[in-house]
This record gives sequence, C-alpha cells and structure tokens, in this order.
Amino acid sequence: MKIGEGTEEYVFLKVWGLLGVEEIFERDLEQEAEQVYLTTDKEHPGVAAIYEEGARCVAGPIESAALPDHEDAFMRRYLTPEESRKTFAERGWKRVVAFQTRNPIHRAHEYITKAALEITDGLMIHPLIGKTKEGDIPAEVRMRCYEVLMEDYYPQDRVILNVFPSKMHYAGPREAILHAIARRNYGATHFIVGRDHAGVGDYYGTYDAQKIFDEVDLDVLGIQPLFFEHSFWCNRCEGMASGKTCPHDADAGADDRGLAGRDGSAAGRRATELEVGRFRTACGDKDRGDERRGPQARSTRDRAQLSLAKTRVAVEMWALLP
Repeated sequence: MKIGEGTEEYVFLKVWGLLGVEEIFERDLEQEAEQVYLTTDKEHPGVAAIYEEGARCVAGPIESAALPDHEDAFMRRYLTPEESRKTFAERGWKRVVAFQTRNPIHRAHEYITKAALEITDGLMIHPLIGKTKEGDIPAEVRMRCYEVLMEDYYPQDRVILNVFPSKMHYAGPREAILHAIARRNYGATHFIVGRDHAGVGDYYGTYDAQKIFDEVDLDVLGIQPLFFEHSFWCNRCEGMASGKTCPHDADAGADDRGLAGRDGSAAGRRATELEVGRFRTACGDKDRGDERRGPQARSTRDRAQLSLAKTRVAVEMWALLP
C-alpha cells in the first residue's frame, strides 16, 4: 500500500486471511450492548468499544493465512489450542484446570490455583494478552512476574504457562462463559471462576459470573467451572482462607484478618529485599536504589506472605522502567 502523493514510502501489511463477502449489514448496537453487556451505558468500556467500531458489518467464510503477531514477551509462551492439547496428552494429564488472568498473580490467585491443582492433574495459567484497559501493567513486566512464579512457587511438572490471544470485553457473566468455552477448546476440563470475573466498575454483582453457570447445561458447555470466593490472609488461622473456611470476623481487629488482593499487601507487610530484587533484576532494573526495599522476613508466617506483595512489586517495577 503506497502512502502519500508523490512519495516512495510504502506500508507493508501482513495478510491474516481472506474473507469471502456474502453479506453486508448494519447491526443494532443498542440491542447488542444490552444482550452482551447487560447495559447500554456508554461509560462501560465494552459498550464504548462496540459504538467506536460502528454498525457496518461484513460477513462470509474465512480462510486463515497466518496468526496475528504479538510482543516477544508473549510469543515465548504461545501455544495454539492444538499444541496445548498435545502438551496435556504428552504429560498424561486427563483433568486440566485453566486459570484466566490479565494481571500479575497475587497471593489470593496463587492460593486458589493451588487449591484447584489439588484435585486435578495439571494447571494451565492462561493470561490474556490482547487489549486491556488503560493503565494495565506492560507485557514484559507481567510475563516476568508469571515466570518467576513458575520457577519458584509452582511444581514445574504440573503447571504450564500459556498465553491467551484475546482482548478483555468486560462483559462480566457472559464473558465468563466465553472464557470457559475458549479454555475447553485449549483442552482444559475445568475452569476457575472467582469473584467479579471479567467485571468492571459496579455493572455486575460480585458473583454474577458464577451464577450464570446455573443457567447453562454443563454437558453441552463441555467444561466444569470451579467457583472460588474472595480469599484473604488470616493472621489467626495463620494462612490463606475464604469465608467458607475461616470463622473469624473481618472486623475483629486489623491484626486478625488482612487482605491478600491486588494491592499486594497483608496487614502492612511487604516483600523482602530478595523478592523485590528478583523482580527488579527480571525487568532489567538492577541499579535503581534501595528506597523501595522492605524488611527481611524472619518467621514462617512472614515467609508465607512474601507473595502477597508480588502485584505491588510489579507495579513499582513498572514505575521504575525507563
């Protein structure tokens, strides 16, 4: 494709496939928004996206020629559905649980994935690599966070890291069904659905993405959902827990129960100097001062909480990158 009048500059486009045009039509954007996102509010990022795309559609048979390109950080962990099924078979996995994420894995994620691994043969950590919302953590930082976890916190022979080439729609419960179907196609038999799966703002209830599976024939769906509630670190239990397993009142005192979520903290604890240093080194930040280093852990409980700070460290790493 030549650009500009009287210029010798060209843009070379990669052909992904061919579409045999059989139909051109206008879609009802308001109806689609209501049916898919359960809202017509244009402040919802998914609704805003379909209005930005416009109503004109072209349809027909597609002949694939090539797969889309992705950042190098993602491509080193890229398996197609056919390749992932082959990998599961080679490892002898019959029960495979898939975990969807778009952020670095924090301690609560680690807890529920390991709980799911207890009842399955293998775990596929399957982070989404398509377009997310503004402000999300860059690809290289996210992938190094996953890889450090794979190296030190998960059994190598029972877990694989494979990227999922799709964007976030933020469609809440309906997107949970989409994600489950996609993971079935990759060969998973089970799929983790946590709190506020694929949610955004207050458009959906905390567990709407779990409740929608009651409306679906699981035999037809072809994959079994595994539901997990909000998880946290309980100082009195001295371990990770949820409302199903912990009897302690969250309001009993700040030292009794702490959050193990996206802020990466629990009762004010942070990662040790070693953990922060490893994340910095992983992202090429070897010489950036000591101001963010936390205290050295001394007790078993402190050691157990190191990974609570992974997400915070990842965010700090992002801020430190050139």
